[in-house]
Amino acid sequence: MIKIITIDGKIWNKDQAVLDIISAMLRREQPVKISLNGEGPCADHVGLYDLLDRICTAQNWPRQAIEIETANFLEQHAEYQIRHTHQEYELTATQALFKTNPPTEKQFDNLHHFGHFIGHSNQHRLHLASYLYAEHAHQTVQSYHCSATEPYHREHIGLETFMANGATAVEIDRAHRLLSAGPLTLDLSACQDTISVPANLGLINRYPQFFVELVNLSFYSGQTFYIDEKIWRPMLMRTPFIVQGPQNLIHNLRRLGFETFHEFWDEGYSEDPPNCQVRAIIAIVQTLAKRTHKELEDMYTAMLPKLEHNRNLLQDLKANDFNRVFQQ
Repeated sequence: MIKIITIDGKIWNKDQAVLDIISAMLRREQPVKISLNGEGPCADHVGLYDLLDRICTAQNWPRQAIEIETANFLEQHAEYQIRHTHQEYELTATQALFKTNPPTEKQFDNLHHFGHFIGHSNQHRLHLASYLYAEHAHQTVQSYHCSATEPYHREHIGLETFMANGATAVEIDRAHRLLSAGPLTLDLSACQDTISVPANLGLINRYPQFFVELVNLSFYSGQTFYIDEKIWRPMLMRTPFIVQGPQNLIHNLRRLGFETFHEFWDEGYSEDPPNCQVRAIIAIVQTLAKRTHKELEDMYTAMLPKLEHNRNLLQDLKANDFNRVFQQ
């Protein structure tokens, strides 16, 4: 199995992948099996199909003799074989926490409005995190582990892409202030969340402290539906979420049976292309930021049946449910 490592829009190990694919063809392996390492980018957007087209042409190799294993349940191709498999370990690890981490009650007297937790950065995470840091720091439980001075993080900052996609002077200034202050960390000594890697990003015990989580998913470009612990975690802890991700992510969550929050804020942002979503999410944040603690408590009480439903559905969810829903 040839492993291909990606982030949104990029294959990290392209040179090695090319060598491995050609070597498998020279050995006459049929099919040549490629794994996207348990993750679900849009294969077209990261350039995988273009890469394979060129290799197949050069090697006179039939495209039908290549199998791609992906956790993107929207992935389809007319020639390459696509095999869908859910990244099960994050789901089962989350489910294992039901017994040890019952959802504690929200601390409404001292409640923060928002929670936002970022390890690696990218353009959209930088945009939202820097806005929250500049405008709503006192209302947000926030971490942003990206350090602009560390080579490990520099590839993921996303500032140049943010600027290329129309960042204003004010937004660039906010990003600079966040990067200058970072990394933002939390005291997580009492946390027991074993589903986040690295371990110091454990966050379970933080959830009673805020009302809604703002989630930035790993893959957001092209045609993809891939979710991981970033969505499971608020569901586990009975916390509403607003999620920046691939277009129509909210619709696809509903296809799995989960309930979302269109009665409480406009979820039309999820139908927008990725470069438009953060500004629409910020508009929701600006409205929620004006809510009093009592108003948040009333809103939370009204949405509690949805939160209970999602938690219970998550507990019973199986990896093959993804195939059942999306491969009909």
